[in-house]
Amino acid sequence: MTGVAGPGHSGAGRSRMAHARVVLARRLRSLARALPIAVKLAVPLAAVVVLAAAVYLAVALPLLEAELERGYADEAQAVAREVQAGYALHGNDRAELGDFLRHVVDHDPSVARIRIYRLASGAPLVWASSDPAELARYQPSSVDLAPLTTGATIQAIEELDGVRLLETVQPLRSGGTVDASVGIYTSLASFDRVVSGITRVAVLTAAGAGGGVMLGAAAVLYLLVLRPIGRLHRAALQVAAGDLAVRLPEGQGPPARDELVSVARAFDIMTRAVAEGRAAVEHLAWTDGLTGLANRRAFDRQLEAELRRAVRLRYPLAVLMVDLDGFKRLNDTAGHQAGDQALVRVAAALQKTARDTDFVARLGGDEFAVIQPGSEPAAALVVGTRLRSAVEALGIVADPQTARLLTASVGVAELQAGQAADAVVAAADAALYQAKGRGGGVEVAERVITSAGLRQ
Repeated sequence: MTGVAGPGHSGAGRSRMAHARVVLARRLRSLARALPIAVKLAVPLAAVVVLAAAVYLAVALPLLEAELERGYADEAQAVAREVQAGYALHGNDRAELGDFLRHVVDHDPSVARIRIYRLASGAPLVWASSDPAELARYQPSSVDLAPLTTGATIQAIEELDGVRLLETVQPLRSGGTVDASVGIYTSLASFDRVVSGITRVAVLTAAGAGGGVMLGAAAVLYLLVLRPIGRLHRAALQVAAGDLAVRLPEGQGPPARDELVSVARAFDIMTRAVAEGRAAVEHLAWTDGLTGLANRRAFDRQLEAELRRAVRLRYPLAVLMVDLDGFKRLNDTAGHQAGDQALVRVAAALQKTARDTDFVARLGGDEFAVIQPGSEPAAALVVGTRLRSAVEALGIVADPQTARLLTASVGVAELQAGQAADAVVAAADAALYQAKGRGGGVEVAERVITSAGLRQ
């Protein structure tokens, strides 16, 4: 007797069919990834494919190049702004400025080198460079110096050691006047690989075309070329707009022979590298390169935020200004390298001695600052005295002839009603210099506290 298949048999059959479809779809995708784009477009549909390739080369590729170049230009401008901040701090110290430029290049893989140009006694020269060897051998060109007279930013493509670089030269201002220009040289290697890959795809598409049915050509071209290129184009526009988290679906899988997949992977690698470089530059913009403490920009931003919070929540706030006594003598007798080592040790001691809630920054030179949220003058005095003792406890000899140790003077100011950030800093600064004028110590407002903690 012949039986009738029941519901269980029917369900099992549908399940096997669904599984077979999934397996087939996976194999087709794997096969598609393994084939070069020329093989996929081998169908003789030349007319439509050639037309589409011509439109792409004439319209889409220049647009994509322009968007990618804009992204590189924006990155160069961001680096130039960071150099402007470094120049404002170290403009006349060529060695310090050169170290700063090397830090920027080390943390941004897209930047090949940075140069700063100035006129010295009417003669153009490289004032500072991320490559110290260029100080003597490189002669600035008219393009390098043009921003000094025009005040305008100039961009050009140049080739160095076989690598194309985007040169962005813009003026540097010090005290409101233009006295130098900075050249940011960004490598276009990743950009060239992307454009070369896309151009190769277009050429292969045109060469592999031979004619055929217009509808079939349009469908194949859309699915295999135009849609991935459209994704790449939209992703490039997003990158140009500042969105470095964008990723392409074609670039997420393993390496393949498909040229568009390779281009997508190269695009993803490029955007990751740019994002990491930007994050490093952002970190560098708010960090003192020598000591690792927050820098002046970070201090100003943090102080504004803490002032607003203190006013809103109605709690006290104190600012401590710390200046080293005998540091100039240390630099003069032991040299700048010893001075830098002393600054690093002092910074570590201040960070370790300050409270966990305090914000410690290096403002420049041998001057430091501490923001103390929720701190009354009495508490700030205790911390200031500890900071001064911590510096003295380092045992750094500032003057070998007198065996005088490196010490610190501290000025303390508390937030007054309606007071702005500049006023709080100015009050702490004034207290600091009064303390220094009295031979060192800690001063809170109008009360002078000696190193022994006694009022005068």
